[in-house]
Amino acid sequence: MVIAAVSPCVDDGRWNAKALLHSPVDVQATIFADQESTAISAAVHVVAPSGRQLLRPMHPVGAGMDRWHAAFEPDELGPWSFRIEAWIDPLATCRRSLLGKQAAGGDPTTELDWLAEVVREGRAGLPTDQLTDLLERVNRATSRGERGETALLLCDALEPAAQSLRGADVLSRSHPLLVEAPLAGHGAWYTMFPRSEGSDGTVSGTFASAADALAEVAAMGFDVVYLAPIHPIGRTNRKGRDNAPVAAPGDPGSPWAIGSAEGGHLATHPDLGSLADFAAFVDRAGSLGLRVALDFALNCSPDHPWVRERPHWFHQRPDGSLRCAESDSGLYRDIVTLDVTGPASEEIKAETVRILNHWIGLGAAAFRVDMPHGKPLRFWQDVMDKVRHEHPAVVFLAEALTRPTVQDWLSKIGFSQSYTYFTWRTDKAELEEFLAGLDGERSAFFRPNLIVNTPDYLMPYLRDGGEPAFRVRAVIASMASPNWGMSAGFEFAERRARGPRQDRYADSEKYQYRPRNRRTAPLSPLLTRLNAIRHAHSALGPRGQLRLQRADNDQILVFSRQFEADIVLVVVNLDPANAQRATVTLDLAELGLGDGTRLRAHDELTGETYDWSGRQTVHLDPAVRPAHVLTLYEQP
Repeated sequence: MVIAAVSPCVDDGRWNAKALLHSPVDVQATIFADQESTAISAAVHVVAPSGRQLLRPMHPVGAGMDRWHAAFEPDELGPWSFRIEAWIDPLATCRRSLLGKQAAGGDPTTELDWLAEVVREGRAGLPTDQLTDLLERVNRATSRGERGETALLLCDALEPAAQSLRGADVLSRSHPLLVEAPLAGHGAWYTMFPRSEGSDGTVSGTFASAADALAEVAAMGFDVVYLAPIHPIGRTNRKGRDNAPVAAPGDPGSPWAIGSAEGGHLATHPDLGSLADFAAFVDRAGSLGLRVALDFALNCSPDHPWVRERPHWFHQRPDGSLRCAESDSGLYRDIVTLDVTGPASEEIKAETVRILNHWIGLGAAAFRVDMPHGKPLRFWQDVMDKVRHEHPAVVFLAEALTRPTVQDWLSKIGFSQSYTYFTWRTDKAELEEFLAGLDGERSAFFRPNLIVNTPDYLMPYLRDGGEPAFRVRAVIASMASPNWGMSAGFEFAERRARGPRQDRYADSEKYQYRPRNRRTAPLSPLLTRLNAIRHAHSALGPRGQLRLQRADNDQILVFSRQFEADIVLVVVNLDPANAQRATVTLDLAELGLGDGTRLRAHDELTGETYDWSGRQTVHLDPAVRPAHVLTLYEQP
């Protein structure tokens, strides 16, 4: 027997596949015996984190394809495992052979001899007197038909003993599965700088004033409010407005330059409030249905208490000075770098775990980890394993703006979600290639979070496309992925660059206070509607399957999301300046619909309903309607 192509499986079981609490896991495998006439049976043996064991029988997927499946619904968070058991089923093999001979008028002697031997030797584990009458009927039968019918009756009588007759098990290897909280698989993230909330532009807001703004974020339908770093900010080499190398009086600095005399990663910035004030902020968010995510950056300003207390944790130059952080965009003189691969690596790792547990204890549900690809993979793997042991519901989002290979490995070692290069994919060919890579085998471990903007990078598409470009990007991100996110300011279509053709925001919130009045945000109604659509449709959740559809215009992107009978079709004009027309061709068979099926298409954005078919002409004017989000129904 052969058991092959097991799913969900990552690198032949080396890494965890990912699943969600109370969401069915469909286990599949190719299973066959080396003789076509041999009947087999199979089951999935599942082990929960508590040690509890489940057994789920497997069934063929379709006919004659040797593909089997079974589903189970994990009801515990943490590390699960499963393995497939398969075995020869001699009783079913006998029945199959008898039915074939009965249809062809063949002689059932071979099968009868085996059945009689089972009964005589007591291998069925059943009282033989229950079978004596059948055996006597076999002996009295004269025609092949009579003997065959009697043999089938004997098979039925032996059915309760089928398990004791089965052949030796063939076992697959054990496959690990990490079951995470539903938040890991579906959520809309909103980035907030608490210091901007309630600020007049010259002084910091507080946790209390930021809590007052949460109702507006919740009203737009977001699930997670992600806070930029909330810790004390260093004064040495503090950055000024627009990333100026020297801060002016009153400039608050970059919150990613963590640490001052007021404390480090375990402390809150005194302008924001105390730890108790943060806990109150979390409580307010929870009352509105929002979960709180924190930025976690292993960055230290030169003023961080660790620099004084634990200098051996840092990279030192030959002259004894500390090395500053660097990236492709330049030198960060306001940040010194930890040596996580040096002699103090285990100390730093233990402190990292302590910090994360500290904030989880105060109510943080998730962490957006800053540039994790700048640290060793094993460092994060060990940290996440230790934190999840105590807090299995925590979610880790990797801000991994790096090569796809590295993004994949970060996901394999345990990150719940990952940033992607969606922000930089804007034309149709790029987007179709990107979207096509979100499903398939990669989906067993990689959960993309489609981020439409960041606090510092200003994509040329948004800079030059005006408000319609923001609408287009919001539709694609929110509809294409179960997880998406935006930074404050997107709802205002903020797009002023530092200079002509530059890709950095002027007056970036990363370096100054940016108070806003969300009641005047022009994109707020659209964002609210998109998030409502996401919550209303299972097709847009973690189990929905994305398929690209065809349009005969390079400015029109079309894709569908489907789960069972729920089908959502998204048609987007990528040109923010001009109206575009296209003929859209749907793959009806791939959607489970017959050729010539007549459809009703209900536009979730406008409330309009249209008659649709497999080929349809669309016209989208970005100034009026840049996109359709259509729920498809078969016409009665």
